[in-house]
Amino acid sequence: MAAIVERTVDVISLRQHWESVRAEALPHGATLKMISEAAESWT
Repeated sequence: MAAIVERTVDVISLRQHWESVRAEALPHGATLKMISEAAESWT
């Protein structure tokens, strides 16, 4: 479900949450490698 966020305080909060999630994310190549390794271990 999507929502439109307009209030400044909500936008700031959402941005902070997004940045904290993004900070934990792996780089694209590392993500693909992890997915490939997981797929190999399941087959």
